[in-house]
Amino acid sequence: MANCLRVGECDTLGAYAIGRHVCFACRRAAQRTTQRIVQRTVRMKLPSFHTKTSPYREDLMTFQRTGRNAPAIAVALFGLLLILLLGACAPDASAAILSPALGDVLEAEAAGEVYVAAPAVELPKLADLPPEEVAEGMPADLAEAVANGNVDNALTLVASRGCIGCHQLDPANQLVAPTWHNVGDTAVSRIPGMSPGEYLHQSILKPNDFIVEGYLANIMPQTYGDQLTTQDFGDIIAYLLSQNGQPE
Repeated sequence: MANCLRVGECDTLGAYAIGRHVCFACRRAAQRTTQRIVQRTVRMKLPSFHTKTSPYREDLMTFQRTGRNAPAIAVALFGLLLILLLGACAPDASAAILSPALGDVLEAEAAGEVYVAAPAVELPKLADLPPEEVAEGMPADLAEAVANGNVDNALTLVASRGCIGCHQLDPANQLVAPTWHNVGDTAVSRIPGMSPGEYLHQSILKPNDFIVEGYLANIMPQTYGDQLTTQDFGDIIAYLLSQNGQPE
């Protein structure tokens, strides 16, 4: 090599082939020669995408525009897929599997018959009962106290005793205890065979004797029997019975 600083010791091509010593100047010359050969080969075989006359220029520009819109396209496709999935999963409200009478429906279908649901039973209301049935089973002095109930005193009692902290007149608020909305009507059929007046009496006197489904025992104090007079009981029961016939 003419530029080699170690003439006689440097054989560039041979050294690359067999791993012998190559001086710095010859190594750089060989690298530049290799780069030029590679660049010429690439230009000969690959078309230019960036020349105005290139047949690939329009394809490249279209690809670039599509790439910039890729996030929006992906979101739109995901939204469409989500709508299709929700539509496919929507339950059929008329399907028998959603019916509480599924067993009867399947039994009727197996027999080749058409299932006919029994008409809904309308529960009795307080207004449907005569006065004597409202107070049936109550002690005579308590029944008289209810008949002479003082609603204003009842409101004072339920506020001072904390009753309204759990029992609400709003039917949508039943988190801790059953609502007092239409509780007079509810008490008519809460316990079969027990009058609404006596049910309310026992619910205050012995609240753990009957726990409404979905609620816990030992939440309501069990000491009202020692704290309230007969007239206090009568006032509160009269107030609760007055909560009836309201729109649901």
